[in-house]
Amino acid sequence: MTLLLRAMLLTFIALLTLYLANRLYDYKVPHWVSRKVAHIGGGFCYILLPFLFPSPWYPLALSAGFTAILAIGKILNPNIIRGTGGSGRPGVTAEINFPLSGTVSIIILWALLDRPFLSILPMAFVGIGDAATGIIRSAFTNVESKGNLGSLGMITSCLLLASLASPYWVGAVGAVTATVAEKATKASKIIDDNLTLTLSSLLIISLLVIGGKA
Repeated sequence: MTLLLRAMLLTFIALLTLYLANRLYDYKVPHWVSRKVAHIGGGFCYILLPFLFPSPWYPLALSAGFTAILAIGKILNPNIIRGTGGSGRPGVTAEINFPLSGTVSIIILWALLDRPFLSILPMAFVGIGDAATGIIRSAFTNVESKGNLGSLGMITSCLLLASLASPYWVGAVGAVTATVAEKATKASKIIDDNLTLTLSSLLIISLLVIGGKA
């Protein structure tokens, strides 16, 4: 399979998860539940990147392109991505923060520091780990909250995801950082845990790499 076909496949998966999130929202599933479908799909796409591409340039183009698409969609017709953000939330940028954070992670950890598998960990944490948090919380409380049970689910899933990269302990430190950031973040229109947990884990992992620990 050519690199272009691989890029097209990931684009299809990403768009499909957005569509599924929209359909769930249309069936009256709360947006903080429906958006986890897009989280999982997006996280899965980021995890696949270093397995499918030998260099950061296709992944960077895909992530930046998807950021632009979501930003334009949010501005022109927010209803297009209603499944990830609900409705009636003008100015909220959580949907855009997701691929934007991924783009920054690819630039720093893959393009600059040549650590492709470490570069996808922050997005795996937000895509899969944060989704696990939301699913657990919705199952036990049926409200959007930041309870300890959800954090336990997140740290467990993130520590498992950390095994994607080497050395494991560096990813594990990033996993703990992401979980603490998710728990501590009080969302606003611009700042949310999509941004804080990815950038905080990215910062810690990058410092460890630069410091020669990875």
